[in-house]
Amino acid sequence: MAKLNIEAADAYPQEHGLPPVKSSKKRLFLVFCAGALSFGITQLLYTSGRSEHGQTTHCNTVRSLEHDIQVLAPPYVGSTEVHSYPPTHPTNANPTLFPSDVGYPGGTPTGAEPAIIATAPSYPMQTGAAQLIKPDTLGGKGSPSKDFNLFKKWGNLSPWFSVEKGVFGLDSDPTVPETCRVTGLHFLHRHGARYPPASINYASPAQFAGRLNKAAANWTATGDLDFLNTWTYKLGEELLTPFGRQQLYDLGISMRLKYGFLLENFTETNTIPVFRTESQDRMLYSALNFALGFFGYPLEGKYQQSITIEALNFSNSLAPYNACPNAITSGKAFRSLWYLERWATVYVKKALQRLQRSLKGFELTIEDIYTMQQLCAYETVAIGYSEFCELFTEEEWEGFNYS
Repeated sequence: MAKLNIEAADAYPQEHGLPPVKSSKKRLFLVFCAGALSFGITQLLYTSGRSEHGQTTHCNTVRSLEHDIQVLAPPYVGSTEVHSYPPTHPTNANPTLFPSDVGYPGGTPTGAEPAIIATAPSYPMQTGAAQLIKPDTLGGKGSPSKDFNLFKKWGNLSPWFSVEKGVFGLDSDPTVPETCRVTGLHFLHRHGARYPPASINYASPAQFAGRLNKAAANWTATGDLDFLNTWTYKLGEELLTPFGRQQLYDLGISMRLKYGFLLENFTETNTIPVFRTESQDRMLYSALNFALGFFGYPLEGKYQQSITIEALNFSNSLAPYNACPNAITSGKAFRSLWYLERWATVYVKKALQRLQRSLKGFELTIEDIYTMQQLCAYETVAIGYSEFCELFTEEEWEGFNYS
């Protein structure tokens, strides 16, 4: 490689600031001079670090600098990161060139409706969240135990899962008794996984991120909290996450497989079903994604969607808290908060002491630690994985689940 570099310089000497070289001896002489000059500079730098007794002191100088200089978090830490999609006016959007239906569908004969609930020997169980990643270690104490499932320790933030027979003292399962048959279905479900609410009375992830960002010039994180040095807040408010959309789509498919045969009743009466939801964005799109899973695209002509308005002074049986004066009265609503705050001081006390040692210049509180546990759940269902999940032991996750 050195020979190629020299020859390239010889071929175009003016471009490299070198005079034309006419002989191999001159080339060798220039190389020798360059090497000698480099060696001399190196020696000068090396000896400048020696004391008058001939001992090297530059290592002590470096250690002194390291002691005096504190690397602080960059100013963007904790700031809100937003990726808006789709673009408002995409320049290449042309629906006439990309129609959704061009005809020629091929054969379309349908078959019988599925009926797992009536024909299968057991009931399918929802056991996990295939697209989400669990941490390999918890609380710095190695891998989780075999029977520990973090996704089931997030309380109301857990991805939905089926309850095994015998839980809560119920010695039964959803299968149909031999003397009965299913003729109808009443099905009530919550929305899918979502971003945090806009207003949280305790342990707000957005407020915690804002405090970190505001004080970024004063703190630095190490050890288990080292990731905070580059962390940004990536969560929106209220909306379904991609995983939340998948949950409801998959749930729609699951219910079609179990109860699809009930649609025969509508065919016989020449009617279509009515699904109910309400106007809040995550509620509406939970219902629509469920319908896409249950019926498939397109939805037109397959069902009707009833949408009630969720707001004050509207009658809404799906969100009845707006009809209750006590639900918005300070001192009467959110009465569980008193108990939550006191329980948190019990079960996160050790975590606070442990994590504070890894964060210099920023004083953590019990509420901050509880917020980190919420961030684990919210970030996981929003972006697939959260480093906050690694910070806590199994016992501390059991405490969060109980809260």
